[in-house]
Amino acid sequence: MRFFLALSFCLGLDAKEPDIPAMKAYTVKILVRSSLTGPGGATATLNSHGSGYLVSDRHVVTNNHVCCRTERDGYPISSTELSVHTSRNAYAGARVLWSSPAKDLAVLELEKPLDKPAVLLAAPDNIKDGSRVWAVGFPGAAESQAASAESNFIPVVTHGIIGKFVEKSLGPGSPLIHAIDHSAPVNPGNSGGPLFNVCGQVVGTNHAKASSAAVEGIYWAIDNRELLGELERLKVPVRTAPEACSEDEAAPVQTSSVHWTQVVSIGLGLVAIALAMNKNVRRSVSKRLTTRRTVPDREYPPAARPVLRGVNGYYAGSAVPLEDAEWVIGRDTQVSNLVLPPEQASVSKRHCILRYDAATRKVYLEDTWSSNGTFLSTGTKLDPGRPYELRTGDRFYLADTSCMFEIGSER
Repeated sequence: MRFFLALSFCLGLDAKEPDIPAMKAYTVKILVRSSLTGPGGATATLNSHGSGYLVSDRHVVTNNHVCCRTERDGYPISSTELSVHTSRNAYAGARVLWSSPAKDLAVLELEKPLDKPAVLLAAPDNIKDGSRVWAVGFPGAAESQAASAESNFIPVVTHGIIGKFVEKSLGPGSPLIHAIDHSAPVNPGNSGGPLFNVCGQVVGTNHAKASSAAVEGIYWAIDNRELLGELERLKVPVRTAPEACSEDEAAPVQTSSVHWTQVVSIGLGLVAIALAMNKNVRRSVSKRLTTRRTVPDREYPPAARPVLRGVNGYYAGSAVPLEDAEWVIGRDTQVSNLVLPPEQASVSKRHCILRYDAATRKVYLEDTWSSNGTFLSTGTKLDPGRPYELRTGDRFYLADTSCMFEIGSER
């Protein structure tokens, strides 16, 4: 009887989880086409992207560094075209309504409404540390040549918690702003995307990951208190949550085959416990547990993972494990997650990208139109925008051999 009561209780449980499809529906991809002016008046076009979210049918919030940069790698940007996408073929042109480099926030106004819902913004006083959060956006590492064009417009979701609330400056001479330290992984391309709580309310705008290579698992979002006043001043109609989020407000998980599999597993476990109460069964189990095993244990060596080792320069002697993500190497703390010091002037602000694909265990290096080039140790200069596969033991350098790295491995 107790078994059936316990099984009935398990069947009645319904986990509370966030509405992930709704979070994805709120999030948009922002394509940026920048015209750069180089030496002698030569022009070039640079395509990039970031993330954002709808606060009304005509307004999108993103980062300032996504839409409104005035230069790239030391070259001035003469003009910028913006398009906001909810899918590959559903998009609208946009213009900058307001932006702030100090807050790294911007509000875009769309040329036409998009058929997507607007977010609900959480009041800053109702956001607590330790709360679960979800980051949604379009990290560049998730886009590959093997992906379909349409899949590159499907948002990526990561999960973490709020660590603490801080006041920080985003650059030398910039004022302190309110920011959120959280652990939901973000990478270049996530910039400007929303950070949701379990109720699907936006608690902040994702900004960057910790710039130091020695720091892992720390990511930054701009607190809503830096945004709400600006939206009110701009007279942008927004929705704010009337009260704090609680776990009870989260959407229930729909019953699925996986759910029933788990229930059956629980039921079988309870049956096993009930049977174990039988004296004869206990004796049989005891005998099996004390019988010597005839099949020896196998030991499998752990898979080697790649690391980036500094050979010469600022990171000489250091080793950075490569995640299934991308590492932007350069001097700009706003866009790079492996940051070189300002005095290393030969290295561009966003010099190159190193990507590791855990599925294929391959490492790729790509020059991002740096001023002085990215080179293999053989002296071969990489063509900008073209990924090169690197193997364990390969070396490369930025601008000159005083800033050299090597691909290694460790277990």
